[in-house]
Amino acid sequence: MRNGVMASTFDSLERAFDKFNIDFYLIGAFARDMWMNHLEELPSRRATRDIDFSLYIRDIEDFQKLKDYLEVNEGFVKGDEPYRLFSPDQTIVDLLPFGGIEDDGVVYLDGKKPIDISVFGNMQVLNNAAIISTENREFKICTLPGLCIMKLISASEKSDRLNKDMGDFYYILENYFEIAGEKIFESPYEDLIDDNFVPKIASAKMLGREIKVILSESDELRDKVLILLARQKGGFSDEEITNMYIQEKNDNQIIRMKLITQLLLEL
Repeated sequence: MRNGVMASTFDSLERAFDKFNIDFYLIGAFARDMWMNHLEELPSRRATRDIDFSLYIRDIEDFQKLKDYLEVNEGFVKGDEPYRLFSPDQTIVDLLPFGGIEDDGVVYLDGKKPIDISVFGNMQVLNNAAIISTENREFKICTLPGLCIMKLISASEKSDRLNKDMGDFYYILENYFEIAGEKIFESPYEDLIDDNFVPKIASAKMLGREIKVILSESDELRDKVLILLARQKGGFSDEEITNMYIQEKNDNQIIRMKLITQLLLEL
């Protein structure tokens, strides 16, 4: 991505983040695609020219200085939303601050209209970000288990994003066996390979274990995610879902509920 059509956008953002000593994390669709770009046979997912970053910001003045610098020195144009800018190549860049400017899991930004952004869970997710090293620097990127948590939280808080965010979550859950590759056959997941091995079931359990690591940092976050996932069972018990799954293994809704039950068992 840094060497493609958006190379100049990434270069500009990196200069700005370095100038203001801002810790930044790649999130959103680009982060998702970073973990999937080795795969050629997965069902296609919506393409994007949006770049989403979470930024650890100490105070609102630092955030404003960053945006002003990008506008004056790097040719960005501020959008109507106080977190959105457009780069010179018309890439949409969303800069979502968290950290020192949070108030009970919410960041309040003043733009053309007052806006609040929920960043509940961001700290825990990004504490577990992956670090990718290149010749010149290191980059932090949200993992897929972390992205699943972000999607669940977003879907629960914004009704207009419910279908999109849950669609992104299920895309990862349903394809995690292909995404994880041979890792599922290695420690500490080898116990998932047994006589009853079903790839999608085993990978749902694997994803659950990886999500659990992040949730262990916050009881409040864990409780909220458990409630959100339980709702996806449609009011059915685990036994009822298993019986339906045995009878209708090709029903997409039943498959999803079965995968949710297996993920929950690991949490």
